[in-house]
Amino acid sequence: MPVFERDRKSTRSSAASFTAGRPVDDFVHTPRQAARHRELTTLNIVLLLAISAIVVTAYIANTVMVDNLMRSITTADREMGLLLQQRESLRAEINYLSSSTRVQKIAVNELQLVHSQQQPYSLIVFGLPKVEEEK
Repeated sequence: MPVFERDRKSTRSSAASFTAGRPVDDFVHTPRQAARHRELTTLNIVLLLAISAIVVTAYIANTVMVDNLMRSITTADREMGLLLQQRESLRAEINYLSSSTRVQKIAVNELQLVHSQQQPYSLIVFGLPKVEEEK
């Protein structure tokens, strides 16, 4: 049961100190139990330092890992660019080597082939049914 101001012995007048039946606990300053300060023990400090060291180490390891991954991605992109460039130069070389004018020039100059004056004809092989020509 709360103690009221009028029940306490004090030098104040009872009419002035009693305000609408409020308990005295509102006016008395007692140490609150929730406000007690916890003392920092050596174990608490060591635990705090260990946890902060783990967090910093994890952050640094993550940064180093991301840096290594970015370096490998950059290297792979550079190699891919070189391979694409080589592929395009090989395609250009294939187009040059397989061009009809170059093949015709090699056939005439190096192999001494000549252009035929007559139309090529098909050979008839006996024993095979004749394929009718399309018109």
